[in-house]
Amino acid sequence: GTSSSLGLFRWERDAAPIAPHCVVINYVLNDSHIRHYECRSSYVVQCSADRMDLNLRTLVTLSRQIGAQLVFWTPPPVPYWTDNYRSPTHLDIQLRLLEEYVGIIQRMAAELSVPLLDFWHTFAGLVDEYPGIYMTRPDGYHSTGASQPIIAHGIAEVIKPWVARWAAGS
Repeated sequence: GTSSSLGLFRWERDAAPIAPHCVVINYVLNDSHIRHYECRSSYVVQCSADRMDLNLRTLVTLSRQIGAQLVFWTPPPVPYWTDNYRSPTHLDIQLRLLEEYVGIIQRMAAELSVPLLDFWHTFAGLVDEYPGIYMTRPDGYHSTGASQPIIAHGIAEVIKPWVARWAAGS
């Protein structure tokens, strides 16, 4: 449930002291998560889009100040399963917000020259029968153990050249 606001808040305590060589960032699901109220379209988002933008820009700056490489990634797409929603309207609102937040990550990756693993748009093409065994029911938010090696492999491929340089002492 950690949003980018909490990630930024925890930077000085959790990340800065260990001076990481690499920072891998994904807050799309938690930042865009909504709480619905009585009205069909009345909701509050956990972290507003403009706040997520600012938080991520700050995390990129802080990471670069300590010499860390960065990777952004987006989660696999949330399937259209209404099991965990009051109505299809609630799910439609959430999916629209998710697309907006994924767009923010795409834009920021390009603007800030941060590598992006865009599983939101590519994951279904990497596997058979998506969402199948790759996403948990009923929420569709959480990837399963079957997804984790695919996501980890994607991240590893991006950071492998950096690891080789670090191992060589450069």
